[in-house]
Amino acid sequence: MKSIIGSACCTLCLLAASIAVATDAPEEAIASRPASQQEYWAEADRKDWSAAIVAAQALVGEARRDAQTQPLDLVRTLSMLGTAQMHNADLAGAESSFTEALSLAERIEGAASRHTLDPLRGLGFTLASGGRHQEALPYLDRALLISHRTHGLFHIEQQAILRQLASSLTLSGQPLVAERHVNYMLQVGQHAYGEDDPRLVPLMCAVGDWHAEVGNFDDARRLYRDGARLVEDKLGKNDIAIVRPLRRLAASF
Repeated sequence: MKSIIGSACCTLCLLAASIAVATDAPEEAIASRPASQQEYWAEADRKDWSAAIVAAQALVGEARRDAQTQPLDLVRTLSMLGTAQMHNADLAGAESSFTEALSLAERIEGAASRHTLDPLRGLGFTLASGGRHQEALPYLDRALLISHRTHGLFHIEQQAILRQLASSLTLSGQPLVAERHVNYMLQVGQHAYGEDDPRLVPLMCAVGDWHAEVGNFDDARRLYRDGARLVEDKLGKNDIAIVRPLRRLAASF
């Protein structure tokens, strides 16, 4: 088992790589970016996380002054601050921000509130980034449950949570549990795009990579071959999208 887990590390890092995209903009903030937050989002879009932290700290300060009348604004801005801190490798700061946001959201709205999603997810990602995978798992599990309750079972934005869950579970010595989340990632993609959409191919390769790294080579090669065949059928055998599944298939041998 140790050898399997050790060999999986590189692929699991790639599996979780989408986290940065998902956490740049908390779900609630994507729908509406108030004018007061434009500086933060501009810095976040530029990936200037040091500047984003400064902007977020100013927003948190304003939200604290209005916390009696608009407490959920403090939850949102603390999550924004935590996101910037996590990207800037200030994991202790991010953990503190997300923990405060989660505690406040639970106190105001309850543990099952949709407002707990961003701090739960952020806290899980932060702990996992620091190698604290066992500690991250309960937060990631709760984040997935809240995501399902809030957005439905096949909402595409849950992919980042599923990827990190698969990574953390595998690195914690629970590959059989991780496999359920890995396979569900593909189901979510199929539901979002359709079963014969070429946009599935990178996801098929990512899922195939996980199976290959833990020794499930038959499943991995089936996914790579299906991905290559999908590109051929929809885009043609000379399309550049076929390179990834073919390279992965070759590497599996």
